[in-house]
Amino acid sequence: MSRVVFVHGIGQKRPPDELATSWWEALRDGLDEQAAVGPITPLSRDEVAMAGWAHHYRGSGAQGGPAMVGDLEDLADDPYAVALAEAWIRTAASSGDPELRAFAEPLVTEIDDARAAEAGGDAQGIGAIGRRILKLLARLPIARSENPAVIRAARLGSLNEVLGYFADPDLRERCKQEVHDTITGDTRVVISHSMGTVIAYEALHESVHRIPLLITLGSPLGLEVAVRGRLLPDASFPPKVDAWVNVADDDDVISGQLALSGLFPSTAGLDVHDRLIDNANTWAHGIAGYLRNLAVAQPVAHVLGATRPA
Repeated sequence: MSRVVFVHGIGQKRPPDELATSWWEALRDGLDEQAAVGPITPLSRDEVAMAGWAHHYRGSGAQGGPAMVGDLEDLADDPYAVALAEAWIRTAASSGDPELRAFAEPLVTEIDDARAAEAGGDAQGIGAIGRRILKLLARLPIARSENPAVIRAARLGSLNEVLGYFADPDLRERCKQEVHDTITGDTRVVISHSMGTVIAYEALHESVHRIPLLITLGSPLGLEVAVRGRLLPDASFPPKVDAWVNVADDDDVISGQLALSGLFPSTAGLDVHDRLIDNANTWAHGIAGYLRNLAVAQPVAHVLGATRPA
């Protein structure tokens, strides 16, 4: 009986059960804090499950896995890769973290100068500005490490997973099927993170089960060119979801577009409830800080303690 279903984000190599345990422990910390405010229904480990999809990406270039590029500049001719990289850089430049903002602002200036030169006919080929933007992304310190090689690898892995999902229809279906196979009639909450929010969004549009609460954490769903404009179906509120809470740290560069309200119209008049938080994590995109936050625990506690709608 999975009352809560998790959908993990990019770069996960641990088994789904192991991930589910770590997510449940972090969420339980937040629920324990919420319990100090008022009584809540306990959530046991056997009431949560992880929809694991990362294994479908393994063995790049082999059967069952999307083709992966080996270097950031190899993506210079891909407009979606360039759009995603530019969105991350621009988000960093408006970050609430003064050090990150100070680092990123000159990168945005370089991008603007390159775009101005391109508009003036001074471009050096179709991939020239793309290569420049991707080189700038490689310098952006938005991974857990200060090692440039680690940062570069993290950005390349993130781009590969996002691009691979949209480029490979079979991969896309396999990832969504993991969500379908994990959700049951007992599921009351779906909590997704990062790229997992994209997979959960598309799967929930197809789901036969009514879900009282969808929570998206550090979601890139708002990125118009790289993500939102490529969703199937087009951006709209999943019809069997009763409430959608989107939580983002204002320093979470991976999210890009932090607020989702107004971007996913609903025939029932519903809208996404955005909550901006301080992740209280060493990495603003980290999952543990999100799950421990009361912005997540409060709606989860409310739904788990409420009567399931008909």
